Amino acid sequence: MDFNVYNIERLEMESSVLHTMIKDLENILLCKIRRSTIAYNEIRILMEKTIKRREDCKIIIEKNLSSSKNIISQLKINTATLQELFFIKKEFELNSIDCTINVLIDNFKFDLYYNDLSKIDIYELPRNLIVNFENTKFIIGISEKCECKRLDHTDDLVIHDNIEYLDLRNFKLYNKKNSEYYSFSPNFTLGDLDDFFDILFG
Repeated sequence: MDFNVYNIERLEMESSVLHTMIKDLENILLCKIRRSTIAYNEIRILMEKTIKRREDCKIIIEKNLSSSKNIISQLKINTATLQELFFIKKEFELNSIDCTINVLIDNFKFDLYYNDLSKIDIYELPRNLIVNFENTKFIIGISEKCECKRLDHTDDLVIHDNIEYLDLRNFKLYNKKNSEYYSFSPNFTLGDLDDFFDILFG
């Protein structure tokens, strides 16, 4: 049996519709039609066929999810994980598994990545250093998430909602000649660090 995510989604929708039909038919049989009538027997037969079709849908879905020869194994997604994806899709009324995965990725980025970003605040250099650092690659900044001054690199910029941020998790602290510590971008080399401190103490 070939694996098809969209086929599973279609079967899930069909199963949901059939479930509603079964409830409606039960209500008709119990409340609106007398037993031992032709109409009662015909509706009961229809309900039995509907129940069987719904069970068939569930069986096909389970076979698709558990088949060891389908694309799930190639993607190394186990059955339980895929079932969770379908649960999330249904819970949040999303259109497809693709959409569900994209929503999860966006939430992951926001919760575990963007929350760790720091807004860029430029440090106002003392007047005697402004000339020294003019036209250099070094941008000295400050941040609420970093107790010391930091040196930013243009490659560190992360733009989110048209605002520039920095990911400070890979910045490292250095000092020289008993100076205060500076937090350096990983995009600077050790040679860059020497150049910075030479300018700072020049």
